[in-house]
Amino acid sequence: MDKWHILHEKFFGYSVITILLVSMMGLVQLQFVKADNTNLSPQTNQIYLGAFVGPGHIETLTQLQSFETQIGKCVSIWNWFQYWNRPDDSENIAEFDAALMNNCRAQGSIPMITWDPGDGGGNSEYPTLSDIINGNMDSYITSFAESAKAWGHPFFIRMMHEFNGEWTPYYEGVNGNTAGQFVQAWRHVVDTFKKVGATDVSWVWCPNVQGSNGPDLSSLYPGDPYVDWTGMDGYGQGTTFNQVFQWTYNAILNIAPAKPMMIAEVGYQGSNKASWFTDMVSNQLPNNYGHIDALVVWQDPETGFYLTDSATIAAFKLGISANYYSSNIYSALNISPIPALEKASSAVSPSFPTSLPKSTQISPTDQILLLTVVSVLVAAGAVFLYVKTKSRKKRK
Repeated sequence: MDKWHILHEKFFGYSVITILLVSMMGLVQLQFVKADNTNLSPQTNQIYLGAFVGPGHIETLTQLQSFETQIGKCVSIWNWFQYWNRPDDSENIAEFDAALMNNCRAQGSIPMITWDPGDGGGNSEYPTLSDIINGNMDSYITSFAESAKAWGHPFFIRMMHEFNGEWTPYYEGVNGNTAGQFVQAWRHVVDTFKKVGATDVSWVWCPNVQGSNGPDLSSLYPGDPYVDWTGMDGYGQGTTFNQVFQWTYNAILNIAPAKPMMIAEVGYQGSNKASWFTDMVSNQLPNNYGHIDALVVWQDPETGFYLTDSATIAAFKLGISANYYSSNIYSALNISPIPALEKASSAVSPSFPTSLPKSTQISPTDQILLLTVVSVLVAAGAVFLYVKTKSRKKRK
């Protein structure tokens, strides 16, 4: 045999060995990556499900869990209110409440503090936007921020919600507030948190629903560096879901198209309550409002807008039983700002670890298949080398 045939056979043999080794390494790599898939959300098309549960502005875990039992699912966001300018009582804790935050996180839910400079009842003198801008509230804000930093886990703050409504003390035009001050006040608070290193907060900018005759929402937007999520509050009363939300939804998308958006409060009052909630959770949100990344319902018996009767609760329970609505699997959440969950149109899921089921790992059946493929490749390589060796000996 000439040297060229010998070189050709050696090259071919080494190529086969190389291919076998690369194939084995690739399969091992695939097994490793698949088994270590805890950075993926458990579903490929989901939004967060949340709730405020009254009565009272600081609801207890028992109240929340009772509601979760009614609807057959635990929530991924737990919303409550804290007022700057109200003494601690049965309905308020002004300072950062680490115990409440820990209770929330321990059950797998993400805390959302609706943080209001007022007192929730109109019984005290409100701080003005000028007070916030000029630093008159800095002692309280800094203390809250330092406690948030010490707690050290991701959570939402929905600050000065419904700021486009005249009923709020921070509306531009009441309480001595003037045009342009809302944005200045918002930025001052966020800058104060950043200054102390409280970076685990996801800031939620949340107007009330309105129409074209309402304030210019774009003039009230603090800017992308100061907002992590957008949101809107809306309540129907003999009106359709679209009539309540569509105008504001489109307006927010024009202002901050890259930000995740939530419905932070929602309720309905009317004779067709069950069908209204069914339409919201089973039709409108999954099919027509694809930029909504979280739904937080209002469940306060002190109002008529909550899930009141058994038919409405049953309808809502059925709708949110779909995998589209994520449950309480976020006790290990450790990334800020809090990301939206993966949508069907997205190829990559959010990169944060959660307490996930082991269903994301390769199944035993798949493992056997992988080992079989590797074994066949190794056997084929061995046979090839044996045949080539025998053939070379005969030619000699």
